[in-house]
Amino acid sequence: MTRNRSKKVVSPSTTSTKSATESPSTATTADTQPKALMNVTSPVSDSSPIRLTNEELQVIITKSVNSAIASLSQSLKAKLDAQADVIEKLSKRLDESEEQVNRLEQYTRRNNIRVVGLDVAAEESCANAVAHFLSANLRDRNGDAITVRVQDIEIAHPLPSRRPAAASAANSTSRKPTIIVRFFSRTVRDVIIRARRSLKDRGVSLWEDLTQKNVARLRELQNDDQYVAAWSWQGRLFARKSETDDPIRIH
Repeated sequence: MTRNRSKKVVSPSTTSTKSATESPSTATTADTQPKALMNVTSPVSDSSPIRLTNEELQVIITKSVNSAIASLSQSLKAKLDAQADVIEKLSKRLDESEEQVNRLEQYTRRNNIRVVGLDVAAEESCANAVAHFLSANLRDRNGDAITVRVQDIEIAHPLPSRRPAAASAANSTSRKPTIIVRFFSRTVRDVIIRARRSLKDRGVSLWEDLTQKNVARLRELQNDDQYVAAWSWQGRLFARKSETDDPIRIH
């Protein structure tokens, strides 16, 4: 007995239709996925221009300039502070050096006095005139005469007189004749200086031979209202605030 086996025949049109139906979907998926990846991974173009307004540009420039000025100012301030410290130290050393020179100069004058207001005859030596005047007028605290010999004087000579216009207004003795006297012994000089008050109202005064700086300092003390008296002794300056106060050493 023969059985008829039927074969399923696939229609070409069905195959084509299926292929046609599947192909667009497959193609679409294949074509869409790379494009999506490209959109994700593609960098932004650097050629895109940045547009700034004039106000924004001005703000940027101002901030940059202010920052640069602040940095420069800070640097300059640090340098100026360092230089100020150096100048202060040098100034202090200079003052100390000048003071040391002043003390040394004053020490070299320790045996000297200045006789102000004594006229010397043309034929007489300064040493003889000074010795004669002091011996005739000096008195100690007890009222006894003090003898000054010509042999006590190492040298005596007049100082050049200053013109009135060039003389300092504070220097009341600058227009009077002044003789500088150097003694061999400081002890003799000190005895004479201690007795100088006895020459009051004689028209002649005795002064220590002070340096220019110490003379200026003494004048300042004498013109200072807080002191009733100021004087020098052995090159050092003293002052008293009242008649009952103890002397204060100033320099």
